[in-house]
Amino acid sequence: NTETQYKPRIEDWIAHHFEFASVWRILAVQTSRLLQWITSSEAVEYQDKNADALLKKRSHEMIRQLQNTMKGVKYLFHIMRRSSEIEIANCRSNSDEPEAQRISQEYHRSMSSLFQLLNRVMSLKQPKTVAGVQSFALRNFLDLLDSLPNQNSGELALMAERFISAIHNDGKQISIEKLVLIRRT
Repeated sequence: NTETQYKPRIEDWIAHHFEFASVWRILAVQTSRLLQWITSSEAVEYQDKNADALLKKRSHEMIRQLQNTMKGVKYLFHIMRRSSEIEIANCRSNSDEPEAQRISQEYHRSMSSLFQLLNRVMSLKQPKTVAGVQSFALRNFLDLLDSLPNQNSGELALMAERFISAIHNDGKQISIEKLVLIRRT
C-alpha cells in the first residue's frame, strides 16, 4: 500500500521540514471553494444531459480538483495546522501575543467553517460524484480532527457527533463506515 509506505515520511516532513507561515489561509480558501461548489446547484445541474458544454467542462475540472484535494485531505489539513503554528510562533518570538491570539482565532474559525462544509457535503445525495468525496471525508475524518490543536475533548466529540449526524444513510456501505467511525471515536 502506497499510503502505508509514504505516510510516515510525509508526516515527518510536515512536522520537521515544512516551514511556511500563512500557507494555511490559501489552502483553507481553496478547499472551502471546492467544498462549496459540490454543494451548489451547479454541481447538480452539470449532470443533466442537456447541460451547457461550458458548464460540463467547468464542472469536470472542479470535480477533478475536488477529488485530488480529497485524496490528500489529511495531509492538507496537517499542513494547515503546521503553517498556523509557525505563524503563531513567529508572532510570539516577536513578543506580539495579541497578534498570535488573533491568528489562532482566525485559524479556529477557518477550520470550523471547513468542518461545517464537510458536514454539508456528507448530507448530500447529489451530484453522483459526491459519493467519492464523502468516502474520502469519512475515511480521513479522525485525521482531520488532528488539525484542531486547541479543542477540548467535548468540542471534538461535538464535532464528531455533528459529522456523523450529517451522514445520509442510503446504503449498507455508508452504514458500515459510519459504525466504524463511531467505534473509533
